[in-house]
Amino acid sequence: MSAVDDVIARSRQPGGFVARKRFAVARSRAVQKLRRFALASPHDYIIELIQAAIANGADFVDIELGHSGINLSYAGGGFAPEELAQLFDFLFASKENLETADVRQLALGLNALLDARPDEIVIESGDGTLARTTRVRIDGRSEAVEVGSPRYALRGTFVRVAGLKRGPLGDGSRQGELLAIEGRCLTAPVPIVVNSQPIFGYGRMRTPRLLGYDAVLSFDEGDLYGTIGLGGTAGDSFFRLLTWGVWIDSLRADILPGTSLGGIVGFDRLHKTADHAAVVQDERLGELWTRLRPYARMLAEGRRGAATHELWSVDGRPLRTSDIRATFKQYRTVVGVSRGEPGDRPERARRAAAIGAALQAPVVLLGADDAAALRLLGGPDTRLVLPDVSDDDDLWFYHRFADGPPDRPWLVAPIEVEPLPVQRLLELAERDGILPPDAAQEIPAFGGLPPWNATARDLKRWLLAAGAAGDVRATIYSPEHVAPGVELWVDTVVTGRRIVAGNMPSPFPGFVLRVELPDVSPRGWTRPWPGRHDATPAGIIAAALARHVVPVLETAARRLLAGLGRLPVEPGSAAARIALAALARSTIKRLRTAPDGSVEVRFSILDPELPDTLLDLPLLRTLAGEGLSLRALARMVDASAGVAYGAVREVPPDLEGLDRSRILDLDLHQERMLIGLLGEAAYVRVDRRDVLAEAAGVRCRDFALGLRPYPDFPLLVEGIDPGTLPALRRREVERALVERLVAVFHGARGEEESRRQATRHLLWFLYRKLAHRAGGPDDCGVSHLPLFLDADGVPRTFDELRPALASAVGLRMHDGWSTDVANLPPPTPTSHQPPATSPTSPSPPPLAMNPFVFRLLSQLGRVRPAFDFDLSDAEALADPAPPETAYAAAVTIDDELAVGTIGVPVLEPPDPAIAVLDPRGRRVAAVRASAGEAGVVGRLEVKVPSIPPDVLGMLVDRAIASLLDELVRRIPALPPDSPVRERCVSAALRLAGRRVALTAQPDGSVALDVLDASARRALELPLFPTPDGIAVSAWRILREFAASRSGTAAPGPGFVLAPDAPDILRSWIAATCCDARIARPASRPAAVASPEAVPVPQGVGGPKDADHRALLGGKAAESLRGQGAAPPDPTPLAVSAPDTGPDGGDFGRRLTEALRRVHEESAAPGPPIEVAVWNVAAVPAQAAIAQGRTIFLQATSDGPRLILDTKHWLLARARTRGPADPEALAWLLLAASTHLNVALESITNRNELDFQARLLDLLERGALVPGRRP
Repeated sequence: MSAVDDVIARSRQPGGFVARKRFAVARSRAVQKLRRFALASPHDYIIELIQAAIANGADFVDIELGHSGINLSYAGGGFAPEELAQLFDFLFASKENLETADVRQLALGLNALLDARPDEIVIESGDGTLARTTRVRIDGRSEAVEVGSPRYALRGTFVRVAGLKRGPLGDGSRQGELLAIEGRCLTAPVPIVVNSQPIFGYGRMRTPRLLGYDAVLSFDEGDLYGTIGLGGTAGDSFFRLLTWGVWIDSLRADILPGTSLGGIVGFDRLHKTADHAAVVQDERLGELWTRLRPYARMLAEGRRGAATHELWSVDGRPLRTSDIRATFKQYRTVVGVSRGEPGDRPERARRAAAIGAALQAPVVLLGADDAAALRLLGGPDTRLVLPDVSDDDDLWFYHRFADGPPDRPWLVAPIEVEPLPVQRLLELAERDGILPPDAAQEIPAFGGLPPWNATARDLKRWLLAAGAAGDVRATIYSPEHVAPGVELWVDTVVTGRRIVAGNMPSPFPGFVLRVELPDVSPRGWTRPWPGRHDATPAGIIAAALARHVVPVLETAARRLLAGLGRLPVEPGSAAARIALAALARSTIKRLRTAPDGSVEVRFSILDPELPDTLLDLPLLRTLAGEGLSLRALARMVDASAGVAYGAVREVPPDLEGLDRSRILDLDLHQERMLIGLLGEAAYVRVDRRDVLAEAAGVRCRDFALGLRPYPDFPLLVEGIDPGTLPALRRREVERALVERLVAVFHGARGEEESRRQATRHLLWFLYRKLAHRAGGPDDCGVSHLPLFLDADGVPRTFDELRPALASAVGLRMHDGWSTDVANLPPPTPTSHQPPATSPTSPSPPPLAMNPFVFRLLSQLGRVRPAFDFDLSDAEALADPAPPETAYAAAVTIDDELAVGTIGVPVLEPPDPAIAVLDPRGRRVAAVRASAGEAGVVGRLEVKVPSIPPDVLGMLVDRAIASLLDELVRRIPALPPDSPVRERCVSAALRLAGRRVALTAQPDGSVALDVLDASARRALELPLFPTPDGIAVSAWRILREFAASRSGTAAPGPGFVLAPDAPDILRSWIAATCCDARIARPASRPAAVASPEAVPVPQGVGGPKDADHRALLGGKAAESLRGQGAAPPDPTPLAVSAPDTGPDGGDFGRRLTEALRRVHEESAAPGPPIEVAVWNVAAVPAQAAIAQGRTIFLQATSDGPRLILDTKHWLLARARTRGPADPEALAWLLLAASTHLNVALESITNRNELDFQARLLDLLERGALVPGRRP
């Protein structure tokens, strides 16, 4: 006792440090630990500390429990200085490592104690030497931790807690800790003394006694010990399970069917639940029951001696647990076979021994204890091979050499896929259509080898049985070289030996997936699947896994692509295939103006995570053997009049007379990727080169412009030279060929490629007739054919495009993927009807991307790129023309609808726009109205298909509002004379100026209104220098201008800027502060009744100095009346919702009540706002400031106002559909709430998300129902 007395005495002394270091535990991390390791009872911290002491080797534990303090001391064991120095890191240590279990238990107990907010925790531990004695002090208030050396050495350990707050522990006494100790530590192997009282005496007993059973048996295997009994009462037939001598849980277990067993068992490797109140039902518990079974069998049989399992060595010797664990410790792989009937045992043992010799693994013969028990005894790293030894057929398989992973070098390190159960993969196979649906989980598993004529159900049952032998594991490799045409090579092995391998389609090619199936008989994996002559159980599992690992392949591809610029890349290699597939998914074709004024094709990467250097890698190869990058491919496309040519090995090409250096050497996968990059209309496969039309030996074959010379003739022809024919005959041949090509153009849908070839020939013919007047002016009616496709997918004739080609504005062509009319159903000769745009209109819609069409039309008139500006810094850097950065200021957009970037370009393009990409539909739209006047450009990639135009406009409006906020933030920090600042100031003023409204009032004054808060902040920036050196804001200039036009200020020469003020400021004043900007409604207002004012809940802020309650009596109301505003709708739309009741009421009141749900919790103080709902006959002048929105919030001098146009489609649809479509009302409410969020600072995105969630809840419950109209 002297040793522990010394420790107890030391724990009562204040103590101190000789040397120490100090650090803090981050609060967020501490809270995370407290939540993760919360115990079932707050008093259980004492149980964790007792377990820590026992695990640490204590031979006596003394505990002093006080009201506000605790001392726990013990002799024996001890913690190393490095363990205490990083004590809390052990919270995350592996539970499997018993060597650190004591430190982990200590950290768990102290971490739980921190929840009681003690003033101080002190730990000291040592081995009797000063060098190995460590002191730790934790300040419970500041969370500071001090670690160092004490003044004196210590042999033993103590934990002292001072200033304990018992409130968080749930009581004000020590009763909770005492009850926990008495209830759970009865079987502790060492004495436990609490406040000088030995709770269970001073005796030491590792193996507990067991009373009340007919027979008992004690055992001790080291990590597993205890006593079990047989024949007790029903209430005793359970097992009390211990870890480190402390009772954790009591469970029943049917170890031997038909017997009543119970006992007390200690197994320190059991896994506990997160609150440490129970044992986890997992493989560790299964190991416990398996290891108890031999002792239970000994009790039942009444025998003594060694406890052995029903497992034997190959020579027939029974095996104990220690034998099995020693075997698995020496060998990672063990062969397990059924022992069989006595007459078969010698032959089965012979075959098993032969297989074991081939695998260099020991053999275990299985009896009543099945393979699962053997696997549990071996542990998680066990590899148990279960061959079929009923005959010699499996011997040849295991005598083969093992098949390893693909040869090095690997481009990235192998990636191990998380193991999956066979049953889960069967479910995935059914979900993905690999197998017909079937309730596989309801099929009972059965052992044995399935026969060759097995049914699908039999094979599924066998697969479930095979799944019990282990999960399916897989590893992804990236070899430097793969075979041509390979996408994802799947190598499926059993026990390291290949049973099936093959190529599978994958969006991420160039990888090898090595699948390791459970180690059961290979013959079962290769049985043919009924009804699927090409499928086997192995192939089906591999196919399901190949689809499952697509996200992992994507991650691997991104890792590889990030470092690809540092690796040598050869065309056709695995790296080249991976890069080509990534670019096919994330690259768009663009038309850009070169420094010399020509227009050229360029590729632009959409994914910001892909490096732009991928465009310079030699990913492709020509038939001449030359490597080709995508930038070089773009130049080749330009040189070939907008098309690329390729040949595939599977279709022998006719290359006679063709330039091989301009034909790509492709396999089928590369060809698919190339079409994904270019679009079908820009790619021509060189095959046998079919004859599309022929007359008098003159033939039009598959398109080959740029690959061979052609005679001087309106069509691209081969065979007899038309120049050798008489003129009349030449014209006859020309017309005959055109007629045959037109017939092909009108051909069946199944002849799409022939139609595409004919379209190219007819386009060339039209170009030659119009540009060169070849063969005379007669175009044989080709100008009336719908050969062109606009950006909306509408076919167009040349006659429809002719006026725009001749105009100064010209035609635009969008970026994107090349397409043509061959993608549409074939037209009949009379089916084409001119679209809404008149053929004489000079402004038809822009054309869809087609470089070939661009090359031809640019010779016939003005055609220009629709997005002729840089959309990223990478593009700007690659562009030979300056600048080297794309944006002076930009914002990134990433929400549920779209992702992308918009900004103010460093150099303002002549035709700014925002490109909206739909990669799924392979379409590109342009938004110009919102961005053009301010010179804003950008690119947004939509995440959902078919966004309505109004929603798209709202999306762009939000993006521009974010950009305006960014400009307001950035401008003050920019250097005064910086060109970037000038661009940002110009854009901010133009964007804000579009939100300014100047309205003439009936009394002669001019009202000045600003639509939203972002514009107001921009207008308040001091940007305009004056002659006296003081910069003033645009807001002041606008107020002075409005006052001068209202007669309240003397008219003068206008606002005077400093002589050196930038021209952009003068231009803005001239464009904004002018009489043309003043809206002048009718002088005589219509005689209408005043609309009803509808109150909006408190907290929706506006200008604090505004009289919101006088909303209808001010100048703005008169302005509305003067613009033809009508009173509220006499047949309003009633809304039935829980907050508003089923009665009617005008639409404005019902809308406001619906919006109340989100706005009532706004934290912004301020008087209430009144929203007046007007029915305007015409959209007021402020609508232009709202960027074309006819549902918007108008901020006026009288206060904010929500104006709804009854002609707007959202409102009209909600009114007309009524109760039949509550979603129509929901869309209207969403639009109104969105505009409130944009306009009012006090309404946050969080408020709007809450409103959307509540609105969705109303829809799902059927509570948002438009009521009857009164």
